[in-house]
Amino acid sequence: MSAFVAPITHGQTESVLGDAYKYAGELIRERLVESFEATGEGLVVGWGDLAGTGTDTLRITHWTGLGYAEEFQAMAAENDEPTATGFEADNDTASLARYALAKDQTYQNAILAGPVEQAIFGLDKLAVQIPRSLSATIRALRGAQVGTVSDSIGDTGVAWTMDHELQLVAAFRETDGYDPRTHGLPVALRAPAQLTQLRDSIRNEPAFQDPAVMQAVNSLGGEAGGGFSFLGIRNIGSGAVGTSGGDYLGGAYLPGAVGIVVASGRRAPVQDPASTIYLDEWGLIIEHRSRPGPATATFTANAWVGMAKRSALVFPQKRIRSVV
Repeated sequence: MSAFVAPITHGQTESVLGDAYKYAGELIRERLVESFEATGEGLVVGWGDLAGTGTDTLRITHWTGLGYAEEFQAMAAENDEPTATGFEADNDTASLARYALAKDQTYQNAILAGPVEQAIFGLDKLAVQIPRSLSATIRALRGAQVGTVSDSIGDTGVAWTMDHELQLVAAFRETDGYDPRTHGLPVALRAPAQLTQLRDSIRNEPAFQDPAVMQAVNSLGGEAGGGFSFLGIRNIGSGAVGTSGGDYLGGAYLPGAVGIVVASGRRAPVQDPASTIYLDEWGLIIEHRSRPGPATATFTANAWVGMAKRSALVFPQKRIRSVV
């Protein structure tokens, strides 16, 4: 409950009763969901919320020498005793960092702005662009993680070819224990130019010129271009794929290999909890503040997120290298 003292000013009522702000939280949530779904961001899995855990780092244990990596021993005699075996364990880590964005507007600008200015530069209009900025941040984090894959397919200074694509397909299909029905299709994150190289390569291979495949490939276009499956690999375009030495460093991995951790911000000592927008699933809080001294209103967004890649021992992964 908010109390309004005389004289009642716009600065008092706007954050509580203003229609634009009243619906901002849900609008921002919807735009975040739409943005991530449209660009394949669901391929980055959620690993949990670290708020209240006492640490900014999530550690996920993995081990080798168990399961598919170890067979039963054949006993030479019916009373032989099997030799006990050991295994190796390690952990993957994902650490949080703070990311922030602020937009402000002076009272004078709000008072004097005409319809066109308000439609474009009004503070509420700027605030609902926050989902795109957070989406861009997460894409950049994802591209950085994919670029750290060490085992490469493709050649330095050379465009991607169908031979490279078949090597990539074989790398996953020949992994012991891999079953697409259980683990899902591998995901290939490529720069738009790498998708063009793949498209050109398919076009030069008559055996792969299926009309449905060609239609899907020709429709691709960067982050918003969606994805398509070819030879059992799901392909996604991303402008956030990094480069090194004149080459793009895309990557392919099994779903679950790249994940995100967050810290929901409800414990933060914000100035006005009642008017703060909390989006716990993204570790995001958005505050609206009016400052009478400088006669300025501000939207400030803070997000606590971290992204990491699981070990290749647990989630097979390959770097996709091709010339820029």
